[in-house]
Amino acid sequence: MFWKMGLGAPSTIDNILKKEEFTLEELLNDDEILQELRNQNKKLTEYLARPETVKRLLEYIVDGHESDDMLVKFKYPNIAAEVLTSECWPIMDAISQPEALEYLWTVVDKPAPLNPLLASFFSKVVQTLLQKEVEPLTTYLLGTPTFLFKLIGHLGTPAVMDVLLKMTSLEGGGDGQSQNLAQFWAEDQQLVKVLIGLFDTAESGASEAILSNTAVFLGDLVEAGRKEAIEMQEFSTPSPFLAQLSSVPILTEILNNVLSAERSPVALEYVLDFVSRMLRETERGEEEAPPTEIDRQRYEAEVKRVLEAVVPRVRDLHALLMEEPDPLTTASGELRVVCGNIRLKVGLVFSALVRNVSPEVEEVFIELGTVTKLLDMLKDLPHNNLFHACVSDMVETLIGAPHDGVGGALRKHLFTEGRLLYRLMELVAKSDEMYAREKAHAGFYGYLTIMANAVNATASDASRDPLQTYLKDDAGQVTAWRSHVQTRLIPDNARLKEGLEKPADGGEYTSGEDDDDEWGNEAEAAFTRYLNERINLTMPDDYNVVDDSDDSDEESYGMSGSYSTNFSNYNSDFPASATAGADGYDMTHPTPSEGSESNDLAKTFRPPPLGAFGLPEGADPFGGPADASTPNETPADAWAAFGTDGDSGNGGGPTVQLDAGLESSSEVEDSNIPTGSVDIEGGGGLFQSSA
Repeated sequence: MFWKMGLGAPSTIDNILKKEEFTLEELLNDDEILQELRNQNKKLTEYLARPETVKRLLEYIVDGHESDDMLVKFKYPNIAAEVLTSECWPIMDAISQPEALEYLWTVVDKPAPLNPLLASFFSKVVQTLLQKEVEPLTTYLLGTPTFLFKLIGHLGTPAVMDVLLKMTSLEGGGDGQSQNLAQFWAEDQQLVKVLIGLFDTAESGASEAILSNTAVFLGDLVEAGRKEAIEMQEFSTPSPFLAQLSSVPILTEILNNVLSAERSPVALEYVLDFVSRMLRETERGEEEAPPTEIDRQRYEAEVKRVLEAVVPRVRDLHALLMEEPDPLTTASGELRVVCGNIRLKVGLVFSALVRNVSPEVEEVFIELGTVTKLLDMLKDLPHNNLFHACVSDMVETLIGAPHDGVGGALRKHLFTEGRLLYRLMELVAKSDEMYAREKAHAGFYGYLTIMANAVNATASDASRDPLQTYLKDDAGQVTAWRSHVQTRLIPDNARLKEGLEKPADGGEYTSGEDDDDEWGNEAEAAFTRYLNERINLTMPDDYNVVDDSDDSDEESYGMSGSYSTNFSNYNSDFPASATAGADGYDMTHPTPSEGSESNDLAKTFRPPPLGAFGLPEGADPFGGPADASTPNETPADAWAAFGTDGDSGNGGGPTVQLDAGLESSSEVEDSNIPTGSVDIEGGGGLFQSSA
């Protein structure tokens, strides 16, 4: 092409670079700078890769926010970050030099909090270097260990947390150094120990933002380590961060930090979230392979260590359930009894402990009556569905546990001393009271149905039936439960099923792929009808093009020029009506006058279907009255179809003009398309004569 031969117009960037004197800002203001970099503009690349230019670009990222000039504060830092991360190798090489890296890292010397926008530019540059220039950057990081602690001081900024997470996944080794960077930070720098120390807020003074991002960061380290182990299987080396975070000493220390007398509620909330995550198995996508035996063994080993650290603090966690938060003012009034984040997080930890139950967990839960306490809390918390789901999950897990294995003792306690069946029936009565008062069931009512159905499901297996296994001597509870099943649970299940299967109008409802296909076909057909109507109702109102062209050798593709055929030779006595049909109606042009040059123009004119004009099939398209006493009634949307109000021409009808843009009249017969302007006399009908 012509631009490959240097025949294209020079870019504005080239014009700037040709000047004897120009500034970096002139280039940054030019909209073509990034495109020219992608096009490997040699002069531009050489200029931007100069050490002094790189220093200027870094200055916009490091210090740009301190300026009052909006260009320096916002535009130039943005363009500078794009230039430095453009993956142009001369620029990448220049920015990875020790002097440039040292200046870039002065960002973390600034007081917290960092400007979020400039922190994002800093993060973008660093993460690009971590991908493209790993070796020189790793060498620099290993030689500057103090920067890690400066980085931790800015964990309240999410962009800095992203940088730290990216760094912990790197493998170092520059200039002969084979030490793994993650291993260096985990063992030599004690990164995990430093991070969990932040939750001792009395000593660290960490803000809520830092605590929140630290908890997320620790959880991400756990997930990254587990996913790496899943991918590598027996060939994987355990992540040093995961090994430390799942160790008993580290978990014990982090729990001690938040359960001390001077605990921070915010820190406690985030640590409880982290513990729940440690006890939760890594989620897998639909396309991922199921856990292997190696995965199960590794996960069970981790959970065992977590339980060893958490079980001794279950009593302290249980005590938190007794601490009611302050009343909460809402738009609908004051809630005197609320769940609160702490009690909800404790419930989630306990639910995770039950899913990974051990003899030690059973013993302490039975001693404290933890599960029954959580069930009783439902009475005072009818609106917190998250808490309801947590309790329901715990109870369902125990109902389905084997009565003679791990979890069997806690299951027995739940049905006997815990009197689960009575408690479920009491909660149903509580919901009924609320319904009578507020015309709405309690939020936990659906979960009660789920738990009751779980009991009945186990009752179908004689070896696991809790009524026969645990309640043989409690005839009153068994009788009351069976009555509840017949009078309440079975009708509720039927009502729920009917609600899902019957539409509100009482008609039959069916579901399945066939119905989806049927609905899809109906929708497609309706949409097609809609399109057809729109096409018919939006016909162009002017097909006539005046012939103002002269002879030319240029090719014509139908509409290359403007052509018009003069019908003055035609007789003007056009018929006042035509034959209507499903696809439109026919009007035959009269034979041209003798001597006409266009004798082959006697063609059949087929206007669009009558539906386009809102006329019924078989109607007179000219709008002529059926008899002398019937007034002419032409629908308003018929005029709208032609973009007119019906006042043009004689008798109020529009003039229809057709033009196919053909070279000459001889082409009409071949193309079967009428040309020129057709003026039709109809005496007050839809098509009027303008002659």
